Amino acid sequence: MDLQRVEVRPQRHKTDHGVDHLVLASVVLQGTLIPAVAKLLGVDQPMEPRPAYPLEYNGSADIGSEFRELQVDPGTVADGKAIVELRLPPELLVLLIARGNEFLVPSGGTILRAGDRLLVLSEEKALYKVITRTGLRELEE
Repeated sequence: MDLQRVEVRPQRHKTDHGVDHLVLASVVLQGTLIPAVAKLLGVDQPMEPRPAYPLEYNGSADIGSEFRELQVDPGTVADGKAIVELRLPPELLVLLIARGNEFLVPSGGTILRAGDRLLVLSEEKALYKVITRTGLRELEE
């Protein structure tokens, strides 16, 4: 008994070619537009890793203060100033400064630099007053 090998190929419809072209156009368009739109929105750079602060705080409803992280951006009022010069309210305490890969325990004479991240313990009202006055930027959790 001789068996013959038969190859069956499905036939493509004319609409299949249109779908192929549509998919190809979509890939090309998205591939070129996404980086441009990301740059326009300012999200084209990877996020900087957040420092792991060597502190832990279990807040209390009685205190009303909580940990917040602020960043010194270039050219802001805080950039290049000593902490004491910022005249921070007593309801805001700078606990630590992350500078590069180091942690600094600040004093009033500590000079803040662009890129510094400040871990503060603060009441909400005092925090926003300081942000408005100094240009410090609160980092999202």
